[in-house]
Amino acid sequence: MAKKINKKVKDIALTVVLGLVMLFFIMIAVFQIYESVSINDDSERIVLGMNNTTDSAFGATIKGSPVAVGDYVGIVSGGNFTVVDRGANILTEANFMLSDPILHARGKYVVAADYKGRTARLYNGGEIECEVECEGRIISVVTNANGFFAVATEETGYNAVINVYHKNGEGIYRYRISDNTFIDMDISANNRKLIIIEANVKSGVYGSNVVLAEFNREDVKSEFFVESNIYVGVHFNKNGSFVCLGNKSIDFYRSDCALAGSISFENRVLKTADITTDDMVALAFDGAEGAPVGSSVLEIYDKNGEMRGSIAFEDEIEHISVNGGYIGVAHSDVLDIVKSNGKIKKSFELASPIKFAMPFPAGNAAMIFAGGNTTIVR
Repeated sequence: MAKKINKKVKDIALTVVLGLVMLFFIMIAVFQIYESVSINDDSERIVLGMNNTTDSAFGATIKGSPVAVGDYVGIVSGGNFTVVDRGANILTEANFMLSDPILHARGKYVVAADYKGRTARLYNGGEIECEVECEGRIISVVTNANGFFAVATEETGYNAVINVYHKNGEGIYRYRISDNTFIDMDISANNRKLIIIEANVKSGVYGSNVVLAEFNREDVKSEFFVESNIYVGVHFNKNGSFVCLGNKSIDFYRSDCALAGSISFENRVLKTADITTDDMVALAFDGAEGAPVGSSVLEIYDKNGEMRGSIAFEDEIEHISVNGGYIGVAHSDVLDIVKSNGKIKKSFELASPIKFAMPFPAGNAAMIFAGGNTTIVR
């Protein structure tokens, strides 16, 4: 009988010890969770770590700012390129360290490289599709929704050399720029055309040269010149029309290169813009005449240049980004997620001024760079 009692006591003691061990590990897990996730008001904050994105900008594109990758967001955090979902789950497997990143995404594809580096990598969501090594130093990258991508490099004897690749990494087209200065490029949705923006400032005629080249017909290209307006960005729409953002206006072209509409920036200061989607164009200006000093206004247009909505802000808009049908508007320490009609769907307030932000496509969460941290708010 005593043996049975002793055995029972030992069993109880073992159960207690195991319970305490489990409780210890649970407490550690809870502590770790609360280190990375804190509740502020009605929003959840998930801090991913330090970001090393830079303030360097070329035209309207900020190098290293987050990009929309289908339902996910591509970022450079801690020097490493990663694709994450709104739950902060990292989808990329292999490390790709970038010190001066340039990113471009369309649909589920994203191409990433270091500015003046020699390696460009194409991702399909979080999976590596291919990687290419370039002869010259990379100055720009772009992809379309089918994974065709282009890399512009600096090479001896040319202002830029553009190589277009199939998603498997096979080179399919090369275009060289020797006289003008390369500015921007894009690939058509049908995988057939490359549009190139060149600046002409040498001949005494100040303006932009727009070239549309066909991959499978190297001798065929369309070209036109826009005087007194330097285009700093271009975007191909799915139907073959395209949008050019300039220093004096934003111009909307049909697929036959005929001008369909234009919005002048005369007497207004353009702060920032996003022309990267087919659904809308977002422009941020200084506040209207008579508005308080430091105020700003967001204007939203469709791909034909027709206004869809606008919204005024009392402070200065620092950064805007479009994903799906929503615009992330960063001003001071606040991020507003704005609908295409100019109405605010959701707002998030952080403790530090926001540098960059990207909403997730459903409009109920965002990736934010603020206070040295990369944070998901939802």
